[in-house]
Amino acid sequence: MAFPSVLAYLNGTIENGDAPSTIYVASIKGHPEFLKLGFCQLSSRSLRRSDPYISGFLYDACKDDDLIACHGDIARRDAYLVEQYLLELTTSYRETIPALAKARWSGYTETVRINPEAHQRFVEWVGFTVGNVLMRGDDGLTEMLDQLVVSAEEREVYGVLREELAQQQAQRMKRLRELGAINAKSL
Repeated sequence: MAFPSVLAYLNGTIENGDAPSTIYVASIKGHPEFLKLGFCQLSSRSLRRSDPYISGFLYDACKDDDLIACHGDIARRDAYLVEQYLLELTTSYRETIPALAKARWSGYTETVRINPEAHQRFVEWVGFTVGNVLMRGDDGLTEMLDQLVVSAEEREVYGVLREELAQQQAQRMKRLRELGAINAKSL
């Protein structure tokens, strides 16, 4: 499977993009000051849980009842984008564990150093941020992409997407005004 990218997200070519997925925060065996941010398809959760370097999961978006009730399943493409957004927001905390890089562990680039006493606050912040961007729809999508789009090719494709989003928003607003006028007449 090819690795997802922001450009693949923008082009709609992320493999299995509609597959129900989750975003998670995991603790790392033998490294209590580190956490891993990640995403995976729900069908791959058992594989992720058997990862020999992960000691436990502190947050799992698919178990966030409020998020799922409001948003529904998280598509793989959206889980990828949220993970990248979280990694961007935590750049100053990102640090590689040399032993895990040497072991070529797939998650070694997605680790953040967080004081163990702050793990709970960090997990709460992740849960809030995930819910905030996903439940805000297009506004949350725009917030994430504004942070993640960096190459000229991405900016070009993103410009087209932003125009489409603006047109959709204008159509929704027009429909709401029409509904408001209909309701006002019926009073």
